[in-house]
This record gives sequence, structure tokens and C-alpha cells, in this order.
Amino acid sequence: STQSTGAYSENIEKEKTKKLEDQTDNLEDQTDDDLEDKTEICIPTSIEEPPVDNTTVTTSKTDNDEFRDNKTETSGVDKILNVPQFFCNEEAIIKARKEVFTEGENRAWMLLGYEGSTITVQATGTGIVSEILPYIQPDEVQYMLVRLPIKLPDSNTTTIRDVMITWTGPKVKIFDRSRKQTHLVEVTRLLQPLHASLTATSLERFAEDYISLRSHPLSGSHVLD
Repeated sequence: STQSTGAYSENIEKEKTKKLEDQTDNLEDQTDDDLEDKTEICIPTSIEEPPVDNTTVTTSKTDNDEFRDNKTETSGVDKILNVPQFFCNEEAIIKARKEVFTEGENRAWMLLGYEGSTITVQATGTGIVSEILPYIQPDEVQYMLVRLPIKLPDSNTTTIRDVMITWTGPKVKIFDRSRKQTHLVEVTRLLQPLHASLTATSLERFAEDYISLRSHPLSGSHVLD
């Protein structure tokens, strides 16, 4: 009959719908289980912190560090090359300067040289410049301060001129020439006041007239050659 057929069809549809719902529920349950398994795998139950190393680290100086330290402690060309430092016998130099170059003296001279690594007074006098010559050595660097009487032009008035002369002997080694050149500033300071500064490379014309000419403010050269 028609009613029986309709009821049968309706039951069939219900069974299909129920099966579909059951399959959907099973699929959802399976998906939830998979997610739970994956969650358990991806997320660790506890996180271990890396161990803390409390060991004290000690470092030793490298060769470069030691070189820098040594260079700092021994700054300067002389110290790096292990050359003794020079010293000025300041007390003796100043004393001789005051005693020999007095206010009323028209002529005076003093000679400084090296005793080891110390610059000190080697000789003094109150005579003419040529008195210094026996004390000047060809293998030494020496410093002189000489006082000359200078007659003013067109006048009978005489004044004085204190002149510093640096002598470098022809037998002085090149290294000593360069190293002792740096001492000139300190020697000049100790011999102040002075009117002129000359360099002597020869003793052939080492005389008062020539020194007076070369020490003039308008002289074209301050070298005694």
C-alpha cells in the first residue's frame, strides 16, 4: 500500500541520517584524540634550565699585552733602546753661571759636557774665547756659553752679548748626534738669559770677531763653520 511504502522510505531516511550523524561524531572524537596526542608530544611536561657555570675564568697575558705594558713603562726612544737617560747637574750649572758671568765682567765663558749620562760643568774662565779651545773634544757633544764685549756702532759705548754655542765634534757617532740633539732644550733653559744661540761645526774660525758676527741679530747664518 501507499502508506506502507511512505513509512518505509521515511525509516530508511532516518537510518541514513543517524548513520551520518554517528560517522560525524566518530570523526570528531577521533580528531579530538589526535589533537590531544599531538599536544602531549609537542608540549613537554617540564622545561629544564641550562646548568649555570660558576667556574671563575682566569686569563693570562698574551705576548702583545706584555709588549704594551713594557712599552708604557719604558716610553721614549732612549728607554725602548735601553739607553741610559741623561741628567743635568742643574745645581752646578746654575752656580757656575752666577759666579762667572757677573754684572761687571765683560768676558766670561763656561763649558758643559757629558760625564757618563750627566751634563755638567767641565771648565770656566774669564778670559778670551780662545781659552776654551784646549777643552773642546772632537768626539764629544759640548755646550758653551761665552760673553763678548760688543762695541756699539758710532759710539764709544761697549755692551755685552752672551752667546750659547753647541759643538758637535766630527768624530761623534750618528746615533749620539741624534740622541743628544734632544738635550739642547734643557741646556738652553739652564743657561738663560742669553742673547743668541749658534752651532759650531769647525774650530778654524773660532774667534771673538767671527762669533760676534754670526751672533748678530741680522746675521744670515748662525753656524760657525
